[in-house]
Amino acid sequence: SSKVIYTAIIINGMNTVLKFGAWIISGSHAIFAEVLHSLADTVNQVVLLVGMRTSLQDPDSKHPYGYTNARYVASLISGVGILCLGSGLSIYHGISG
Repeated sequence: SSKVIYTAIIINGMNTVLKFGAWIISGSHAIFAEVLHSLADTVNQVVLLVGMRTSLQDPDSKHPYGYTNARYVASLISGVGILCLGSGLSIYHGISG
């Protein structure tokens, strides 16, 4: 499953870069929104990858039960981050508009 996440990071990263170039050329606000969306997707995948890799670590003296819950914490951070980014942008556009 980490192979899938690596692939998603690469594809979303390339998608972000291409959309950023399109935004620089066009100056379109819709394309800029797509750049932010693709960037959020890329960061989301990185957070999930970190959680997955951390959850595979062996137990140690500080964590005698291991790190298996790290994937759930990473999923929570990812979901809350997307919620905050989306609601923050909505509030910003509501106030500025």
